[in-house]
Amino acid sequence: MMGGVSPDPGSRLDVAMSKWGDRPHWEFVVTYLGEDEHGHWAGLPAGTAFRRPGADFVSANDQVTLLPHDGWWVATFHAPGAVTWMDLDGAAVEVYVDISTPAAIDGLTVRCVDLDLDVVRGDNGRSSWTTRTSSPSTRSHSATRPRSSERPRSRAPRCSPRCRPGRRPSTPRPRLRG
Repeated sequence: MMGGVSPDPGSRLDVAMSKWGDRPHWEFVVTYLGEDEHGHWAGLPAGTAFRRPGADFVSANDQVTLLPHDGWWVATFHAPGAVTWMDLDGAAVEVYVDISTPAAIDGLTVRCVDLDLDVVRGDNGRSSWTTRTSSPSTRSHSATRPRSSERPRSRAPRCSPRCRPGRRPSTPRPRLRG
């Protein structure tokens, strides 16, 4: 966040996303909800208008967006009724993570640069990642996390305590030859 002062909860913020090279991308309005240890939260009610060069749409559901304090991403959590996503077998979008430069709040404007990689999870547990470029081609990949009863049993050893959730992974040190 730039400026050091958070907006007041309830403030209207203009979001101006761009593409690399300062090309315009999505623009929309959010309501600032507040800040916690995860970052800044913004609300988007159903009916929010989204605009970018060559495309406009109105959201069909309520959404909450997290602008993390230091992360290179912006996450949007969708209430039921979200649009369906082809790569999620027609499931509604539950979480949409846009990989971007860190979001900066400057007064009543939020700015970040979309880095053309998105991760999407549907309400059916299916996930997809998409890369978009300025060319007409789009790459998309998806995967489904099997239910625990459907997961194959592994013969590999269990994860050591050093790689459990909540622990920072260690980076192996390179070995020098000589």
